Amino acid sequence: MTGTASAPTKLSPAELPVAILLTQGPSATGIARSLHLSPQTVHYHLSHIRRKIGVPGIRPTPLVNVLLERRLVATPVPGRAAPDLPADDLALLEAIAHKPSLDAIAERTGISRRKVPARIDHLLEVAGAISTEHLVSLARGWQLLGTPQDLTVADTDTDRSASPVPPSPDTADRSATPHAA
Repeated sequence: MTGTASAPTKLSPAELPVAILLTQGPSATGIARSLHLSPQTVHYHLSHIRRKIGVPGIRPTPLVNVLLERRLVATPVPGRAAPDLPADDLALLEAIAHKPSLDAIAERTGISRRKVPARIDHLLEVAGAISTEHLVSLARGWQLLGTPQDLTVADTDTDRSASPVPPSPDTADRSATPHAA
């Protein structure tokens, strides 16, 4: 079973700026500040976007990927050339874009679960990204990510026991569960 919506989806005028800012990397609190909204309103819009596109349990980083894959948000043009990434970093990038947890990323890439956070931090640094959401946006702009992939029910992972991808230190205003936005 896939989470792909069959009919074309369009974001509302209230949802679009939230989605655009999400692709740029700030937390829900940062988005709220930028749009002069409450964090609860931002969470409401993100929840509605998830339901609208048919992936209600998806975490923010894969959500950014889906928004860009489906062209619901324009892919930003990075202001710099793509870093020259080795194959293992490209595989990690694909996993970050599509998988909901550190465990799933480790399984997909073959990287030890305990080493995944450090590898993600390194990739964030090399790419000059402030968060994994920003990293996925940059990677889409650089055309480093493959063709669209349908998300399965397992990929949406509404089980909060799965460890989310950690935010970068630059996004310190994230809540206690940073990717449960």
